[in-house]
Amino acid sequence: MKYLIILLSLLGLAKAQQAGSLAPEFKLVDSESNVIELKDFGGQPLVLNFWASWCTPCKEELPLLQELSEDVDGITILLINNSERLEQVSAYLESNAITLRTAVDTESFEEVDKTLTVLRRYRVRGLPTTVFIDAEGYISSQYVGQLSSKILTERLAEIGVSWQP
Repeated sequence: MKYLIILLSLLGLAKAQQAGSLAPEFKLVDSESNVIELKDFGGQPLVLNFWASWCTPCKEELPLLQELSEDVDGITILLINNSERLEQVSAYLESNAITLRTAVDTESFEEVDKTLTVLRRYRVRGLPTTVFIDAEGYISSQYVGQLSSKILTERLAEIGVSWQP
């Protein structure tokens, strides 16, 4: 899977979701076995971060997202892991003091989407990818690659969130 995402990105065959479009619905499970739906986050800005523990840039940007979550109220950050086992994801996050809510695949829930389905729905073309959704549920922007504090600050401002790391 990781090679497919990289290949599509290099070939330019995968297109990002359009800014200004309504964010695609999803129903996932977090690492605590809670069902998560997009509609649960209505009324406040949302940052979706698509990542994997084998992805070095993903791992390098997680502390920045953790810092944001600790500094700013009124915004939700949801990590969506790329099809890794729950045990692997939980162990990585715990060992790196990342406490962000994380969507994972699980066999315990049949009525939810697979994370790969959500990656496709959001047209993720490389990892990491971060999607910025405003309080009304519209995609403001999508950023492919490792976030810097400058880029994150600029993208957050577009969805009405002020933050200085």
